[in-house]
Amino acid sequence: MFVGLIVGILATLLYVKLIQGGKLKITLPDSVPPNVAQSFAVLFPAVITIFVVSLVGFLVSLTGTTFFGVITAIFAPLKVIMTGLPGYLVIVFLMMLLWWFGIHGPNVMSAVYTPFMTAAYASNNALYGAGIAPVAGASATINGVTETYSIICNPFGSTFFSLTGSGITGGLIIAIFLFSKRDDYKAIAKLAIPCGIFNINEPIIFGIPMVMNPLLGIPFFLAPIVSVALGYFLTKIGFAPLMVVDAPWTTPVGILGFLASGGKWQGAVAQLLCFATSILVYSPFVIASNRQIPTEEAAA
Repeated sequence: MFVGLIVGILATLLYVKLIQGGKLKITLPDSVPPNVAQSFAVLFPAVITIFVVSLVGFLVSLTGTTFFGVITAIFAPLKVIMTGLPGYLVIVFLMMLLWWFGIHGPNVMSAVYTPFMTAAYASNNALYGAGIAPVAGASATINGVTETYSIICNPFGSTFFSLTGSGITGGLIIAIFLFSKRDDYKAIAKLAIPCGIFNINEPIIFGIPMVMNPLLGIPFFLAPIVSVALGYFLTKIGFAPLMVVDAPWTTPVGILGFLASGGKWQGAVAQLLCFATSILVYSPFVIASNRQIPTEEAAA
């Protein structure tokens, strides 16, 4: 992805610069149709741009590597940070902060973390497909490329961050049914159940609302952070298997953990444990919200 972006931007800049120079323009007689004349006007800039891009790629290949390898080496330190627990927790915090302001956090932050998460998942998937036992840190050379298993990758996020939706609001729904005395919360929670089962939680985010909510905003931040940290710990100690299959993010809790871990029951149990922690995180705040009187009831 980065190679495509860099080559696309630099090639476009070179092409535009050559055209703006005007010295390479082929001038044809007025009798030539404008659309044909315009094609010839950009002929040399296009040929030179293609030649330069091809030449750079050829020169890089002479060093025994590829342009993809060069970009990978440059971003290797950043990949380590993004796929490590501290770096990923920062991403999680920023996504929840955006959600708290009413902005879709994962959509905004995806441009930052998706390339690294996808690369980590690709390594996991390649190793798993080659029959290498999924153990964190294990590596092997596949098709001339050294791949290493990573705990944090795309399916890890689906399994431990966005279960029942960002903020793990499925835990909030259960906490509301267990401890809330507010009819408005219960009504919204009932409506949010079908969506929450498939990890879609906009109804409860904007219905409660979680946006700009000073009380429930606290567990809204804490629940995914605790879940990700617990999921990472369970994987690190070997209880939870590595996530090696990028199952659809709309898969219900438990089933998603089972599929993402390659069909291991431990993956399902680990995800359910993380979901249970979200209920514990939300419960004290739901109980505290019982002291808040809805505006309509106060007016009555």
